[in-house]
This record gives sequence, C-alpha cells and structure tokens, in this order.
Amino acid sequence: MYAQARALLDWNARNPFCAGCGQPTLSINAGGKRVCPPSDLSRLKGAIGSTSGETPVNKKERPPCVTRQGISNLCFPRTDPTIIVAVVSHNNKRMLLGRSKRFPKYWYSTLAGFCEPAESIEEAVRREVWEETGVTCGRVVIHSTQPW
Repeated sequence: MYAQARALLDWNARNPFCAGCGQPTLSINAGGKRVCPPSDLSRLKGAIGSTSGETPVNKKERPPCVTRQGISNLCFPRTDPTIIVAVVSHNNKRMLLGRSKRFPKYWYSTLAGFCEPAESIEEAVRREVWEETGVTCGRVVIHSTQPW
C-alpha cells in the first residue's frame, strides 16, 4: 500500500498542469485522476483561512481546453507494465485461453493485462487471470521479461 501511495503522490507531483492548455489541474478520486476544471475558485471573500463560513466568489472562467471535450477529460497515471500469460494445467497438457465476442470463429488468445502501481508480476498474473476467466491461479513461474 505504501508503494502504491508513493507512486500516486509522485505522479500527482510531476503532473500538476494540463497537457492541453497548461493550466493547473485538480487531483480527484483520491489522487488517482487529474482533471482540468472549467473554472477556478481561487478568489475567496475575506482572508484565506477564515472560519466564518464564507463561500467562494468571483469564479474565474478558464479558456476552452481540448481535454474538457468528449471522454478524454481526465488524466491517469501511466500503467505501462503489462503481462502476457500462458496458464497451463498441473500436468502441462492443457492451456487456458481467452475468447472475445469480437473474435472470428475459432480464434482464441492468451490472457494479458496491465500491472497496477506497486503490484508484483505474480500478483498481476493472478488478478488478471481471475478477472478475465474466474480461474484462481496457483504457482506463477516467470519465463522472461522485456525492458520496453
């Protein structure tokens, strides 16, 4: 949990501005997403730190930003690490394959997915296999890795 929190804190610290317009972004969903808001609420009536229950005034509208259009309005941490999995039976005679509804007839694939921040490869394999098939994995053996 510490490593995941550290990764999110680091990502938030390194990405404080919108890639589309350069304005400061807001951290939302406990630091798991950043958004470019349409307005700033930076001007408060009275002194900063006032406890008199004052509300924000003079909302400053921001210029239009491409990130506020359509579904691309959020910024997420990068999740580059991925896994490709060959799940074999205990006697090495069968392999678990996945199948999408979009695949042509008789097409199957190995299982694959992204590693979450601070998640080990073994944990990612078990989670992805369970999420995609409902099968619980036992021992995970790493065959090889690639640095890219």
